[in-house]
This record gives sequence, C-alpha cells and structure tokens, in this order.
Amino acid sequence: MASRIGKQRKQKKYSEGGVVFTPAFIARIPSAAAAKGTDDASDDDASSDEFRAALATFWARLRGFTALGSAEAELDGVRDLVGALAALARACDRDGADDVPIADDDVNDDAPPTGERELAFVAAARAFFGVMFLPNSRQLHRALITSRKKLGARGASLAESALLAETSAAIDDALAELKGDAIDGRPTATVMRPATALASVNMVQPQGWAERRVLRGVAVRAASLVAAGIDGMIDETLRGRRVPPTEMEIAHDAVAVAYSLVQRHLPSIVNVNVPGSSPAGGVNAIAALARALARILGEDGAGLSREAAVSAGVAFSALLGVGVTHEEHACALADAFFPSVPSGNETSTSTSTSTSTSGGWRVANGVGATPIDSLLVLAKGFGFESTKTIKDESTGAFKDFPSLASSFSAFGTLSAVRGALTAASPEALSIELARPGGTNRDCQAGDWRFLVDGALPEICAWMEHPVDQHFKFHASAALKSALTRAKACVAVSDESFAMPPPLVDRVLTALWANWEDPLSQTVKEVQGAFEALADLFSTSETFLERVASRLLERGASSKGRYVPLAALVPKLGARKLLGIRPNLLEESLDAMRDDSVCCAAGTLIKELSAKLLDEMEEEERAAAPVGSGIEPGTPERPSSERWVIGNGSGKRGGVDKGKGRGRDEVCIREGGGAAVAAWRRWWIPPTLAALLKPGRERAGCAQYALPHLMRQDAASIVFLLERLKRMGRKRKVVASEKDANEGDEAASSSEEEARREEALRAAGVGVTTLKLPGEGDDDDDDDEDAG
Repeated sequence: MASRIGKQRKQKKYSEGGVVFTPAFIARIPSAAAAKGTDDASDDDASSDEFRAALATFWARLRGFTALGSAEAELDGVRDLVGALAALARACDRDGADDVPIADDDVNDDAPPTGERELAFVAAARAFFGVMFLPNSRQLHRALITSRKKLGARGASLAESALLAETSAAIDDALAELKGDAIDGRPTATVMRPATALASVNMVQPQGWAERRVLRGVAVRAASLVAAGIDGMIDETLRGRRVPPTEMEIAHDAVAVAYSLVQRHLPSIVNVNVPGSSPAGGVNAIAALARALARILGEDGAGLSREAAVSAGVAFSALLGVGVTHEEHACALADAFFPSVPSGNETSTSTSTSTSTSGGWRVANGVGATPIDSLLVLAKGFGFESTKTIKDESTGAFKDFPSLASSFSAFGTLSAVRGALTAASPEALSIELARPGGTNRDCQAGDWRFLVDGALPEICAWMEHPVDQHFKFHASAALKSALTRAKACVAVSDESFAMPPPLVDRVLTALWANWEDPLSQTVKEVQGAFEALADLFSTSETFLERVASRLLERGASSKGRYVPLAALVPKLGARKLLGIRPNLLEESLDAMRDDSVCCAAGTLIKELSAKLLDEMEEEERAAAPVGSGIEPGTPERPSSERWVIGNGSGKRGGVDKGKGRGRDEVCIREGGGAAVAAWRRWWIPPTLAALLKPGRERAGCAQYALPHLMRQDAASIVFLLERLKRMGRKRKVVASEKDANEGDEAASSSEEEARREEALRAAGVGVTTLKLPGEGDDDDDDDEDAG
C-alpha cells in the first residue's frame, strides 16, 4: 500500500502529449488575412500598422502554438506567446503608459474596453486565457495567469476583464451542460474542467487583487458548478463507474476551490455591498455546496479519493464558522460532530449511545442561531428569497448541519474533525463549553473543550480501532494536527489550556503502538505527532524524562525508538539522557548490525553528539575565569569562527562565519579545549570498537554514524587515527605473544609425547600409528590384495 500511495502522489497531473486543442478553440483563431483586423480611422498610419502587425503576430504565434504537440515544447512556446501578447498590449496603449505601475487594490476603477483596438486586444486575451480551460493544460496555467504583470497598466486591466469574461463563459457553459443533461456520455469531471482553472487562479503565488476579483466575480456560479459537478461524479460512481486518477484530481481541485470560496469570498455570495459581487442565487448555491460536501463525506462518496474527502472536511467545517463568534463556532462544531456526550467526566465520543436534540450545545451555552440560519437570515435581509428548508431534487430537504453530519461515514467524520482543527481558531478549539443535559453546576462552569475533550479522544479511538491501514494513516495525520493546534491553544489561553494526564497517556499509548507501522507514511505522521507533543511539554522536565525512559525500555533493536529520542535531545539535553542510559552510544552503535536500524540510529547519534558537545563547551565557558577570553574549543577565536575544508568553491583555508557552507564542507577547530577533548573521549573509543568488529555494525557505523561525527569536528580524525594506530600495535604485540606461546606449547607437547612413547617402548608395549583415509588408500589396498 505504501508504494501505491507513493506512486499516486508522484503521478504527473498532465500527460506528455500536450494540450488537447478542441475544434471550437481552433475556430476562434482568425485566418492570416482576418487577423490584421481593422483600426480606428483617427489613428495615424504608423501606429495602425504597428498594431495590425502585432495583432497578426499574436494570432500567428497562437496558431503555431496549437501545432506544437508536446508538453515540453508548449512550456517553452508559451513564453513566446506571452511576449506576443505583451507586444500587442504596448501597441494597443495609445497613451504610452507602459511605465505606470499596475494598481493592486480591492477595486478596479479602470474603464471597460472601448474602441476597436482594445476590443481586439480583449478578444486576443480571451483566446490566450482560453487555453486554461482546454484538456491537459495544467502545466501552462501559472505562465498564463502571471502574464498579466507583463502587459503594462492598461493591458493588465484589459487582461483581467478578459480573464473574468472567459472564466464566466466557461462556467456558464459547464453549468448549462450539467443542468441540461447534455453531456453526451462524457464523464462529469470533463465538464468540471473550469474548476481546475479556478484552482490555479486561486493558488497562484503571489496572489494579487486581480485574481481575487476574478474569483469574487464568479463566486456564485463557481459554487453551483462545484456542487453540481460533485453530485454528478458521485452519481456516476453509484452507477458503477470507476473514476480514473486524472478525474480524481479534478474533483480535488473543485473541493479546493469550494474551500477558497467559503474562506475568502463567501460575503460576495450573500452581501450586495461587496463590489463586484453577484449574490443572486447565492444562498441556494451555498446550500447545494454544503450538501455536495456532505455527500463526499458520506457513504456515497466512497468512490472518490480520500484526499478529496479530507479537503471536503475542511470546507464543511469552515462553513460552520461563517459569521460567528468563537463560542458559536465551537458550539456549531460540537453540535455537528459530538451531539452526544456524557454529562460527567467520562470520555466523549461521537459514537456514544446517548442522544441529544439538535442544537443541544447551542442551547446549553445560550448562543445564537446556527451558522446556516445566520446565513439565511442575512440573505433574506437583503431582499432575497430564502427559506429554512431548501429543496433538492437528489438529496431531499436541507435541514441543518448536524443533520448533514449525521450521515457521514467513519472516514468522513474523521476528515471533518480533522478539517475542524484547520478551519477553527485556537480560541474556538479551547473555549470551555457547558455540556448539554448536565447538572446546574456543569452548566454554570463549562468543562468541555472541543480539542481536548472531543477531537483528541476520538482520534485516539480511531487509531486504536482503525478501519484499515490507510484510515490509520489519516488518523495519525489528524493526531499530528491536533497536537500542533494544542500548542497554538496554549499560546492564546495564557497557559491555562492543559491536557489531562489520562489523555496524555492515551496519546502516548497510541504513538507507542504505531512506531513501526508497516505503512511508512503512518510512521512519519506518528513521529511528527510525537515532536508536536514534545514541543507542547517542552518545559516539563518530568514529562520528558518519563517519555525518554519509556522509549529506552523498548530495547536497542527497536527501530522506532531512535527518531523520537533524537527529537527529545534538544529539549531534554544530552547529559540528562545519558544519565538515564549511560551506554546509549554503545547500544546504538551495536544496533547498527541491523540494516533497517542504521539510519534511525545515526540520526540519534548525530543529535546526541552535537548537543553533548554544545553542553560541554557551555560548561567550559561558564567555568573559565572572567576576562580570560577562553571560548569553547577555540582559545584564540570566537566560537562562531571555524576553519573550513572547502569543496573547491574558493573557501579553502578561509574562516567560515556559519553562512553558506556547502554540503561537502566540514568544520575543523583550531586547537581544542577541555570540552572537545572530553567529547572525543566519549565517542572515539566505542566508535573504534564498532569499526573493528567483524559484523555488520562496522559498515553501519562507517556509513551512518562516523560522517555525522566528522562534520561536527573534523579534527577528530587525527585522534581517531592515532588511537586506531595504537590499537593496531597492541593487537600485533598480542598476536606475536600468542604465536610464541603457541609455539612453546607445541614444542613442550612434542617432547612430552616423545618421552611417553620412549617409556612405552621401554616397557615392551608396541606403538601403532594409525593412518587416516586419504588419497592413494585404494591403490594400497589393491596392491595388498594382489600380493
């Protein structure tokens, strides 16, 4: 499974065949004669000729671009196409305002295109941006979108209007095709291709106001397109069609666009006061989008990718926080994902058997209406028709978000809770709520928090009882996200936010059980979750020591203990870790006989040795007399200066200030203080012992441990070789003494044997010599028989 997931992530989002230019797009390119166009009669002949030549050049470049036929050639050819459009913009600008900076603010006050020149430029720009909506054009999106910055002030404004017009037309055509059932047997994902272009507009970096204005101008229709397209794709899977990976990417892009619409552009859907918004039908579009997201997270969405479900969970949770306070958002999340919780101090889970009425958290805490009700009331206040129940032909009546969340599958609930950790603010995650149906004391003093009492216990339960290995991977990713957000909650709550010890133990138990999971992605997420937990308790020395002791109890052959121990070293300290296990270096080097442990053990040795050296140098600095000028390891130079062995880049023999050192460059200290000498005495003997062993640990130590130690202090190679030389001499002496002893023993035994035989002969006892079978024995036997 790990290899399958890896291949899916590394898969290109476009084929090498290049853009598929449709006949309709080819028909938009005028012929060579018509490409020259007409011009205003008031223009002088020179400017008219320049504009007509630039226009003809652009259409000729675009016509040649359609014949390139490969993605690599198109990536190179798009530069020439952008240059031709920029030349056309300069020829179109009558006032010569190329040097005027492009305005980048919320409102575009430029006049619409006027005159035949500007209209011709907009037509060319629309065809230029129309490439984004063709099949297999993903690799060109960034170059096309960012070309606006090369067109001058007026050209950029006209290009923005062209992009908005082309995007609107593409979305309108797709909506008409989806709602009119005129797809002609094509997959729904191919009709949703404008969502991929919108995703590129949304994700371009840096994103300016022009891109935001384009998204805002099509927000309502984009939400309707995403909702209708997702519903269509789900219906296809329910009819038995298998969605290929390329179409899965389109669905993922569509959900990403939905999240952007909710987070950044929702006011433009329902508020007429936002410039450029078109709120007609906005409430119905948002309601349809909420239902589509719920279908992805439900059993119907099992045919789509789980990555799309994760994105849908974030968008759904963001919808719950539209226009609400932190407390209202927390209540909305609790009503949706944890409608049933015990009233006491028991662990709450969304699968609890006890039930509560919809909106129980909101009622118990005395907050306002749910977010969807607030949205409907807001839209109704501006004169748009809306009702509490919005009808839908495929999914029935829209009630509220808790009713939608009740239909989620196990993975859908996991994705939604994980999305809430991303979409909700730290204040909403850490605010204390009164439990619904609790006692008066419980209602007066809230004791339930979404992150600590809701999300974390539920995520631990999912890791303890996963549906499958991939489900556990997403649960471990959710655990990492939850622990990371817990640190943000501590920052905003003045350290009053705390995790109860039983929950911490449960989290640690879940981590211990998955250190060596068969899925490597799960192991990485678990390691990241542990680092987040260690960061959360970085000031608790007792906690860090307890965790380190539990890790060390796992044994040297356990691969899963080394990376977490390496993460603990900077927080706990090398001295304290070695105080718990003094022979940790020897254990780690000995464990390198196992190839699967070498890399992880080398990571621990790297962090442990570096931290120990820093601590020893700090101790030496603190113990030095005031005013002596002694710095750690370098009595005559500051500690930041190191002699460098270069890699041929001109740094050989220079002084490195800690900036720009190459990968192959190592540090050599001038001289060496007591701290460096003590540090060398700590690691050189056990490392030499491992290097001289005949087993596999010798290769592991040389490849994974020694390079890290040499990079930290390359001068140690001198002391390493000296000790190795002394050990070699000692071994030779021992070997020669052993050979001499063996020779003396052999001579004495021979003399003893001779004396014994002589004594036997003197006693008249015959001595017989037995011959062992060997070559020639058969011949001897034959000779004896013949005789």
